[in-house]
Amino acid sequence: MITKTNRHTSYTIWLFTALVSTQALAAESEPKYEPDHYDSAFEAIDALGDYTAASQQLEQLEDGVRITPLVDDQAGPQRIDFLTTRAAVYAVYRTFVHTDAEQVHVVAYPIRANAGKSPERLDTPTYDFTATRRDANQALNLHTIAYGLDDLVTGHRHNPNAWSYYGHSLLSADDYPGASSPGARVMLDELQFLIEQRSR
Repeated sequence: MITKTNRHTSYTIWLFTALVSTQALAAESEPKYEPDHYDSAFEAIDALGDYTAASQQLEQLEDGVRITPLVDDQAGPQRIDFLTTRAAVYAVYRTFVHTDAEQVHVVAYPIRANAGKSPERLDTPTYDFTATRRDANQALNLHTIAYGLDDLVTGHRHNPNAWSYYGHSLLSADDYPGASSPGARVMLDELQFLIEQRSR
């Protein structure tokens, strides 16, 4: 016998299932907005605001950018290495997401803030390489399940440039348990390996 209580419970379950299904369909049908497009790596990175010319963390090169993450007095070698590695990977993927460039020259090294003075350059680590769009895609395909560069940003209406889960995973620290895979060190090592193989 189907009681009034059972009918109410069944209706509640049906209503909840329908609501979830409707929300899922709405999410799938929501258009993905294109990330902002720029003419050069420098313009893209400067406009997005994480590293800027005004903060002395970004400089335009003829064929790319010099990106110099700012570190504080308390930062040890491991932290400095991570921040510099992340900046280098950031420069590569922001370039290929937001421009039509087929390659980008990236120079990355850390700078330390000095009160009342110009930032001091630190020589370790220093990266200097030229990555192609093909290198970036190959590294992405090897270490993530992203379909392509467009998957690195959310494409949400309010901020289509925001990193997605995949974008964040390329820039994460990989020196602690539970770090998002693959991490900046893995990605930079893969990019440098691909660049070396290509130059042979």
